[in-house]
Amino acid sequence: MVTMPESKRTTWRFGVLLLLAMVVPLLNTASAQAANSITNRVLVSDATTAANKLITSGTGIALTGTPTIGTSSTTWTFDGVNAGAGRVIGPGVEFSNMNTGTTGNESGTPGYLLTQIKLAALGAVTDYSYLTFQVTTSSGVKSIMGDFMFGTAESCGSANYDVAGVFVDNANYATYTNGATLSATAPTGGLATIPAPTPMVETCFSSALTFVAGGSLPPGTHTITIAVANTGDTVAASYILVSNIRGSSSTSTGSFALISNSPSSIGITVPSSGVFRQAILLSATLGISGTDGKVTFYANGKKIPGCQNIQSSSLTAACSWRPAMHGVIRIFANLLPSSSSYVSSTSNVGFINISARATTR
Repeated sequence: MVTMPESKRTTWRFGVLLLLAMVVPLLNTASAQAANSITNRVLVSDATTAANKLITSGTGIALTGTPTIGTSSTTWTFDGVNAGAGRVIGPGVEFSNMNTGTTGNESGTPGYLLTQIKLAALGAVTDYSYLTFQVTTSSGVKSIMGDFMFGTAESCGSANYDVAGVFVDNANYATYTNGATLSATAPTGGLATIPAPTPMVETCFSSALTFVAGGSLPPGTHTITIAVANTGDTVAASYILVSNIRGSSSTSTGSFALISNSPSSIGITVPSSGVFRQAILLSATLGISGTDGKVTFYANGKKIPGCQNIQSSSLTAACSWRPAMHGVIRIFANLLPSSSSYVSSTSNVGFINISARATTR
């Protein structure tokens, strides 16, 4: 029998362990994407945690203020949902009207908003789950988008029960693609029977959809409310699952088949050194054709005055900066493409060592 030297056995063991370290995460990822499944579903009662799970950073919107969530809301965060037949979204938040006990349809409440959009055939809005939060939008953002699905354990497509919506500044933008309100009634066939994603109990789901709110949204602060309610009974639950709320340059508005945005890329070039309050040229190059848009440069995490929302041309953008600080400065840039077919991206980080001027004025 041939004996392997100890050094080679050690190398072999290391190689096996390294291979397992590479393969096991891939296996876990594959299983996480299996049809009829939801991954990392966690019950949550903290409104800020839920809101942060929904917002896609670097897209021109940012959470502001203090979010609120229904005191008895049945709400989960998740990392992904695959309901089969292309019904895939995530990560995001799932809201259920599962006997929450939250009521009240007075003006200004989520119950009031749902009452305004429910079908005439539906009973009164009773208990509901909701999340309300505010976002600020940058000047390059013309609309707010988000992905969603509606699911129900009611009789699929034939019963007059339940209602859900996503409201931006009190207007609902999450509907079926023909504009019909999200409900178990689905009078135009917006729902399809499927096996319930484990451990959920829905018997049918809508397609994966994208809402687009605004079309020409003014920069500033906007209020988003997501809500789902029982109507007429409290026997079977309905759900709305929302993910990837983001800023967009789209001028459309309404609900559409899932808009799968393609990635963009941006890289910066900066000199290694500079002088206090003397002009330095910051340059950015976009890596994907069709992604020209607004470029903003940052120094130590703060927007550089005069270097914000620079419109790129032929995949390049530049600005002149006179640093008002000394020492090593961290520089990067963010790209918000003009086309809603692409998501925003953040560049590599460059460092500039800023020294004092040789002479004073």
